Amino acid sequence: MTATVAFERRGHYYASRAWALKKNEIKERSQGICERCHLHPMREVHHLTYERFGNEPLADLLGLCGRCHDFLSAVIDEDPAPRWAGAYGPVMRHYGLLREPEPQLSRVLAEKLSQFQEALAGSPAEEYLRDRRIPLEVAQAAGLGYVEPLLPNDAGLAGRVVFPGTNPAGEVVCLLGRALPLEDELRDGVERWSCEGERPGYLAAAVLGVRCNAIICNNPFDTLALRAAGASNVVGLAGFRWRWPWAIPLRQMTLAFDPVLAGSGWERVAFEAEIMNIPVRYVAPEANGDDWATQWEEGDQVAVRTAVERMKNG
Repeated sequence: MTATVAFERRGHYYASRAWALKKNEIKERSQGICERCHLHPMREVHHLTYERFGNEPLADLLGLCGRCHDFLSAVIDEDPAPRWAGAYGPVMRHYGLLREPEPQLSRVLAEKLSQFQEALAGSPAEEYLRDRRIPLEVAQAAGLGYVEPLLPNDAGLAGRVVFPGTNPAGEVVCLLGRALPLEDELRDGVERWSCEGERPGYLAAAVLGVRCNAIICNNPFDTLALRAAGASNVVGLAGFRWRWPWAIPLRQMTLAFDPVLAGSGWERVAFEAEIMNIPVRYVAPEANGDDWATQWEEGDQVAVRTAVERMKNG
């Protein structure tokens, strides 16, 4: 069979009712989710072999997202599937706790974030973070940015410091903006936080896709303070919204929750961790119930660094 005939035959088959029915069967089997990474919507049906082309059993076919299809077809070199996805993606999907943003929304958010990150150095956000004793390099490593006043209720603001909310695949699912009042007396008169995109996303959620000892905070500024004190593998929640399936790959968890915001929530997380066979510890700030960020900002940095060493050493 010549290459031209083979190409024409393939085109005719892909336009046939028989192929359309097989694609529908693969979509039903996969429930519309990529059968390789188990994370993204299924977009393509991929042949694992062409030996039975035209009369292939369903076992010869795989439902894939666009990027996994491009990777297996050698269009791109970088594997888009996180190494934990094959084992844990189905569990996350089953519980509905790993909702991917629409690809277009994710791209828009990532493009906006890139612009905000370029504006951070020399901005009011850098000055605000410096006042809270967060070095610029720590903020940049965490992916923070700055946006000028844009919203209708931004009167009296110097803009917002922007935190990227991500999922374990490292994709941006939301942008959290913290208001920067021009004057202290206006601080309580503005909406402190704004959000664009889906909630919840975590600051540095990619840490959850690695088998490590993750330090979990329920405040983005606590996350920055612990990073400034030398901690790595720190994840920042936006409030107390914990997604257990995201933590399945972890070797150990250290809960460094704000004692006021968390309340008894950490006890529930610790109980569930025991059920899931994930060792968990709770390390709270020691200074008068202050959170890590306040303790770091007000000068008790030795205590924060000592706590970080305890977290690192397990």
